[in-house]
Amino acid sequence: MAVALVSDAGARSDAQITFEAIVNNRERFRDPDEVNAGLMRAQRCTCRVVVRQGTSRVTGTGFLIGPRLVLTNWHVVRSLLEPLSAQDAAAANLATAEAWRARAGSAAALSVEFDFTARAAQAGGVTRIPGSTNWFVAASSAEGSEHAKDENTGEPWPDDVAAFEPFDDFAVVEIAEPAGLDRHFYDIIEVEPPPPRGNMVLLHHPGEYSMRLSYGSFDVGAGFAGLLGGVPPLTTARVLHNANSIGGSSGGPCLDLDMKPVALHQAGVEFSGDSDVTDENGKHLPKAVVNIAIPLRRVRQKAGAAIQAGPVGSKLGFWPS
Repeated sequence: MAVALVSDAGARSDAQITFEAIVNNRERFRDPDEVNAGLMRAQRCTCRVVVRQGTSRVTGTGFLIGPRLVLTNWHVVRSLLEPLSAQDAAAANLATAEAWRARAGSAAALSVEFDFTARAAQAGGVTRIPGSTNWFVAASSAEGSEHAKDENTGEPWPDDVAAFEPFDDFAVVEIAEPAGLDRHFYDIIEVEPPPPRGNMVLLHHPGEYSMRLSYGSFDVGAGFAGLLGGVPPLTTARVLHNANSIGGSSGGPCLDLDMKPVALHQAGVEFSGDSDVTDENGKHLPKAVVNIAIPLRRVRQKAGAAIQAGPVGSKLGFWPS
């Protein structure tokens, strides 16, 4: 069978059947109990983020990074935010991308839903928690081309991917109850998240579906490399992946196969045949789609101080004994 699958005559003569083979030097054998436990933890930590806008609502995904802290995308909660004045931003030593604050009265429009799985939704077991009164902790806005449809900017994908560097499209929000004390949370401050690479899974709430899991990889192929400037990429602000997602998936945790969160799912890119993306034969694709995520190391770098701020680190749930 092995010989039959090899098309090259010279290679066929050298082919040998073995009882095993290591074909991926970066992949190890995993304990299924550890993987199952990690996935169950991720399921408990992941929530649907709901933002009410009048009679409509915007939904996204988020996950716990503290007893009361949920990480999601900036564009999910954008309608609840307003930019700081230049004077206030300077006083707080904040760059333009991070210079945001909650709109007055916006807390009433924000909530999260844990356990929104198919079984819990049918049995009425979904746990809903409102945002706290002072819900806003930290944020970094998206780059212009990434929210063109929302903001009507009409900005194209930047020619220089360094344009992404100031913008990380994340928001850290505080909820009214310390859900993370029971569910646990991912401490991305004390423990640096692993780099996103290799195979991965995405936990998310696509559309009006209950929680879903999508399989994919951060190794999306050389054809897409031009989007981030080549191999290696010229920016650390974004990473590409090919796990399926739709609206509502924004803010979902991207986990490596050790079930550790490594990135924050952000968006998808759709582009036409006049792009640099080609198939394995060098032919331009008529249409292609790839997804983007924010490495959690970036969130840690930008929001670490804000997450740890507050009386005796109360935002992380560390109180004096």
